[in-house]
Amino acid sequence: MIGSVSRVARPGVAALLLAALWVTPMPAHASGAWTTYLRAYTYADLIADSTTVWCATLEGGLVQFDRATHTFTTTVREPGGIASNSLTALTFDRSRRLWAGTQGAGLSYLSADRSRWNLLNEFDGLPSDTVNALTPQGDTLWIGTTKGITLWDGQRVLGSLPDGINASPFASNNVTGIVVAGDSLYLATRGGVYRSLESQNLQVWDTLNRGLPTPVVEQFATDGTTIMAFSSDTAWKAPYVLSDTGWVRRPTPAVARRIGADRNTIFVMTSVGMYRWNGAGYAPIPGSPGSGPLPQQWIAPAMAPDGKLYGASRSGMFEQPAGVSLWTLYRPQQPPGNNITNLALEGPRLYMTTYNEGIGRYDGVNWRNWPPGFCQLPACSRDTSFGTATFAFSLLIDRRSAKWFTTWGEPGNPLRPGAVEHMVDDTDPPQFTSVQAWSDGLDPVRHSFGIGSTLDSSGGHWFGLDSPAREDQQFSPIGLDYYDSTGTFVRNLSPSNTGIFGLRTGRIIALTTDALGVIWIGTTGQGVQRLVYDPVLNTAMFETVSPDDKIDVRGIVAVGDTVWAQSTNDVRDYRRSGGLIGAYPVLAGPSDIAGHSLEVAKDGTVWAATVNGVRVYRSDGTVLADYTEANSPLASDEVRAIRSDPVTGVLWIGTAAGLHRFDPRFVPAPPPSVVRLDARVYPNPSRLTALGVDLRLAGNTSDYRGAIYDLTGRLVHSFSGAANGARIWDGRDRDGRRVQPGVYFLHVTAGGRSTLVRIALLH
Repeated sequence: MIGSVSRVARPGVAALLLAALWVTPMPAHASGAWTTYLRAYTYADLIADSTTVWCATLEGGLVQFDRATHTFTTTVREPGGIASNSLTALTFDRSRRLWAGTQGAGLSYLSADRSRWNLLNEFDGLPSDTVNALTPQGDTLWIGTTKGITLWDGQRVLGSLPDGINASPFASNNVTGIVVAGDSLYLATRGGVYRSLESQNLQVWDTLNRGLPTPVVEQFATDGTTIMAFSSDTAWKAPYVLSDTGWVRRPTPAVARRIGADRNTIFVMTSVGMYRWNGAGYAPIPGSPGSGPLPQQWIAPAMAPDGKLYGASRSGMFEQPAGVSLWTLYRPQQPPGNNITNLALEGPRLYMTTYNEGIGRYDGVNWRNWPPGFCQLPACSRDTSFGTATFAFSLLIDRRSAKWFTTWGEPGNPLRPGAVEHMVDDTDPPQFTSVQAWSDGLDPVRHSFGIGSTLDSSGGHWFGLDSPAREDQQFSPIGLDYYDSTGTFVRNLSPSNTGIFGLRTGRIIALTTDALGVIWIGTTGQGVQRLVYDPVLNTAMFETVSPDDKIDVRGIVAVGDTVWAQSTNDVRDYRRSGGLIGAYPVLAGPSDIAGHSLEVAKDGTVWAATVNGVRVYRSDGTVLADYTEANSPLASDEVRAIRSDPVTGVLWIGTAAGLHRFDPRFVPAPPPSVVRLDARVYPNPSRLTALGVDLRLAGNTSDYRGAIYDLTGRLVHSFSGAANGARIWDGRDRDGRRVQPGVYFLHVTAGGRSTLVRIALLH
């Protein structure tokens, strides 16, 4: 027996069948109104076929590299499509369906004709919606999750271990790797390696940990003969190979970062390049890229059917050349990062700031990115690069086409002073100017904490200030900073220097200027104020709108005779003269670091960014639409910035996990007509719990509208634009109350047809 063995008898997987409902194949949901832009950092898995290298990334969705044209395309999460932008594993089954494991969203699979995505998740019998490993065996697929292993037989989930009834045979159910070797099934977990026999229905599991320095195995690979285990823990200096006596350490010529296997070949990625395991040792692959210490720098390998090798990391796609020279690197066009804080538009150009991933500019085709960190002289010049592109929040474009950025420093740390910088990029390279002289005697870092901004009628620059150390008197927010039209700092206005009728708070996140040149200030906890500033006399007069209204304002926009304000509790509109018109409900409050959470589009609609998605209002304050992860491709429900193109009406939406372009003018083609509409709801009947139900729809078309009625004919729930497999009802009525058990009817329309489906909800 190999290694130290503990034998635990358990019922076989075949005897532990889970009742699973087969999901009718669904066409991919393609909403032409949305375009998503993501940056892929961490390549979790690669698989190459004759035309394409398919890449599972943890941040950027499914990236496809065309081997002939060396171009990139991306498949991103959307309803009815791939379930997540955070992908962990890829494989093809014998029917040439592509399977993609996700973090927290189950298992997506693409039909063999590449026309539609389907989904398996906990609802269908997976132990967990986070999938770590996939191993095909004919038409069978072994699925390793954070809560155990599942067997899919080509049509349905057969069973899982642990089964939820008997004790688990594993010290950890977090399965990180699966190897099938003849009759043996090997599992790597974060609690050790296990082996069982399929011919014995996996009833007995042997523990194979002898020789491992720790049972935490993060990577597992085989070439059909050798089984190799590895951990990214720095204490592991080399991969380990399984032998008859246990695991044997096999040191690599350089620092090992990860292992992988493809087409019966084990690859080991090291700090100096890739190696191929030949059964006895490591053979270097000439010219191959090295892997850095961070997971984003680890190369993920793939071998194409013709034997050509590929590797991918945050740098891009590396392709093996015909000779022995260095591999060719192809870089995708991507934004600087996904954790967006602010956006601004100038003609066809979009400017973007991120929390800690840098600053970017997009011209509709190409990205120009400035990476995070600080510019260290003499390696870079301050007139051609940002002094810092980290923690950028304010973003303002002035009349001279200068783009202003505030990048926050760290209070009390002279090595991270922060910066206020402006860039003119109508030439190449762009020219940068750093504002360094403030005449008020305050610590310069406090002037870097800009978040809100506006231009006044004379072209002067105003920045509302926040602080990461609000409770610290030494670094508390200091109100407003004013720079004149030339970019020269003039003065700071704060509660301490504007008197009893002056600025009411030092923390200012929202600013706008109306058509008469009045500056509207959204304060935190003190409502809305108006400021009339005379640049010649350098005088400021403040007026508080509704003095008793202590709302916390995070967004404010002036359009025509109306000023819209977004608080943590509502969206409201004011007459420019100062009177409140109305207050309207919101999905939730805005993000605490939202740079521009409120926008009025070209068509007059009002867009409010929140931590639960986007709510759109008509000009009269009635709700027009809500966009969330559940009904749109939004990468995150935490939306930080929205900007409307004044020419095209297109909306740019920045979230905590990606950037989107939304065209409200897009009109989708009507769904193809059907001779007969076939639709069903599953599960049906369904048990109604305290949490409600999870009813889904499937049929012979791709887009449905519907309404649910009770036995009296009362409308209980309605939906539109649902795709196959989409959740259509949570068991609650239009007022959010859980309905009673009983019989309900779904009236669904699609393709010019309609049908009625009976639904039974049980206790």
